[in-house]
Amino acid sequence: MLVRLAGAGGGVWDGIWPRLAERHAVAAVDLDGPDMSLPPRVVFEAYGDVIASTADALGHRRLHVVGWNGGAHIAVAMAVLRPPTLASVTLLTPFRDVGERRQIDIGLDVLARLLSGDRALYAYHWFMAGFSDRFVEEHFDVIDALVRKRLGNDRFLALDVDRAMAWMRALRRDHVTDGELEGVDRPVLILAAGLNRWHAGPTPAMAEALHRLIPQSELEVFDGLGAFFPIEAAEATAARILRFIEREDYQ
Repeated sequence: MLVRLAGAGGGVWDGIWPRLAERHAVAAVDLDGPDMSLPPRVVFEAYGDVIASTADALGHRRLHVVGWNGGAHIAVAMAVLRPPTLASVTLLTPFRDVGERRQIDIGLDVLARLLSGDRALYAYHWFMAGFSDRFVEEHFDVIDALVRKRLGNDRFLALDVDRAMAWMRALRRDHVTDGELEGVDRPVLILAAGLNRWHAGPTPAMAEALHRLIPQSELEVFDGLGAFFPIEAAEATAARILRFIEREDYQ
């Protein structure tokens, strides 16, 4: 199950989905916009229930879950609360509340200004900051396509600015305790981006903090790449996930 905290059609999975689907059943859930009246942890737990019940309805009672960005929060919640349903967990660019908060707050303020003024400009900045300079220069047609897809499909961009930014700030806070992470008994792969050009995370330090706390975890940092490395380095990302989930002791 491929999980992000948004609609399934945002383009993040386009590169790795075909590679994973060569040998596995792959699915993603088009999640509704989060209920702003509920605490974030409650939302993540409820989305975990949706992911598990969807997999069960498809005939898979035990699954590998891959969570990107906000989806990593959902994957962590599942690892804490419903480990019997999971064969493994992969966290792509996860968040943890570590490091310099002033940098994060200012980075989010920049995103808020863009979102309140021009949503297309916000989307361009969001994607451009998530790729390496080389990718932006050589593959701007890909970024154009991703922006069009996000503007057409992502419910997040339909939220008012205050609600949207409340969720972006919530993603950069902790919603499970250190003790709960230390009790996770599932194999966990953490793949982190080396670049943080949003200046608001996710950062390698956040991934390292999770790695230190989760007993059966592995960490790899994609140096020189941003949060969209699953698109920019799709083959390497898919190959790393496949090596992880196909180890005999997970079967």
